[in-house]
Amino acid sequence: MNETINKLKNIDKTEYGWCKSKLFGESNLTLDKEGIENKKLDIFYMIRKSNIPNAPFMVFFNGGPGVGFTNTFLNHLENKNFFPNLNVVCIDQRGTGFSSKASTLEELKYYSARYISYDVEQIRKKVLGKNGKWIVFGESYGGHIVRKYMELYPSYVLTAISHGYGECSPITMKVNIKIQTHKLINSYFKKYPKDLVKIKKLKSKLNKSHSISTDKKKVSGTYLLDALAYIFGPYSEEQIHNLINNLDNDNLVNDYIKSSEDFIKILLNASDSKLNSVVSYIDLLEGLSDDKLNKMVKKKQKKMNYNFDESLISKDRFNKGIKNVKDNDNNLDKLINNDYFKADLIDFKKLIKNLEKNKVTLYIFASKDDSMTPIEAIKEEKKTIEKLNGSKFYNFHFVNGGHGEWLHNNDKLFSDIIKSYLN
Repeated sequence: MNETINKLKNIDKTEYGWCKSKLFGESNLTLDKEGIENKKLDIFYMIRKSNIPNAPFMVFFNGGPGVGFTNTFLNHLENKNFFPNLNVVCIDQRGTGFSSKASTLEELKYYSARYISYDVEQIRKKVLGKNGKWIVFGESYGGHIVRKYMELYPSYVLTAISHGYGECSPITMKVNIKIQTHKLINSYFKKYPKDLVKIKKLKSKLNKSHSISTDKKKVSGTYLLDALAYIFGPYSEEQIHNLINNLDNDNLVNDYIKSSEDFIKILLNASDSKLNSVVSYIDLLEGLSDDKLNKMVKKKQKKMNYNFDESLISKDRFNKGIKNVKDNDNNLDKLINNDYFKADLIDFKKLIKNLEKNKVTLYIFASKDDSMTPIEAIKEEKKTIEKLNGSKFYNFHFVNGGHGEWLHNNDKLFSDIIKSYLN
């Protein structure tokens, strides 16, 4: 913690603090029906000030779920492309980073987007005052929080922007993630055939003695190479080529393990995150367990008759290759299988009504090469909004690029939206 705080102190024009919140959000109950206490929470936030006097404020929701801004995104505060014309408020969503954590698995039902939105309202009032207004922006899972925030607290929003997330069925999302990732991998290795030769050589040299592990999870052998599938979409072709090209042909295995260790550990930690599992179940998966969803996805794939050649690298195979270093706690599986956690989907009718009542536009951006949230996911949401006649304040934009386009080209993507709020 001290290292991160010291780094924050050295970032120009950056402030930080904690804001008080409540586990149950809006509810003033002391205990819920399971006997969980409505405890006080401390929510960590940062403000990166703009160089422009009287610049508007924007709250930034990072992706996840279950990922703190200070865990993964801290370097954004020093990135010259990170909305330099705005005062940007970033948070460690409850349960992450320097914010309060859950005491029990059962408490995790209060860590979804609904309760994150409540926390952010407390931060808004503390930073901007009771009637202060701001821009709301979310990338990836943060885009889901944007929609939930607009469903619950629309009155003090200037405008809302989401990039890289679509409200669709989890089957649509998962099937099209596989298709888009497959297309990107095939396209890349056609463009860089020498990289394909190098990766095949690397795969032939990996064995069970080669491994990367955290204190709880481990992956070994050729499964290590399958982690590469996760960089297609978030990384540009140039970045991927630089990564592969820099691997020493005479020291391929050691070079790959060294260069990929931090990234693979992030994947291993995500696979172990109970917060991620529960919030995904509540917010994104419509209350479907992994087993149920995977069966439905396989059925959909078979019906589509799409041929997935994943012999080289595969996200699914990487996940199957993850092993427990210690005995796994299956209490979470029991809670999920017993329907302890309940899905909390976006209420589109209420969201549309709020946008129209407050005359606030929600801008949804989809990047055509995004393998984390494929364009088909956002097209499905667009159809839903059109059926509800909600398009007046619900605007969709389909643009080039990948999952990280919001950062690499945000000036081009969002400048026309934001400039009207600049003095």
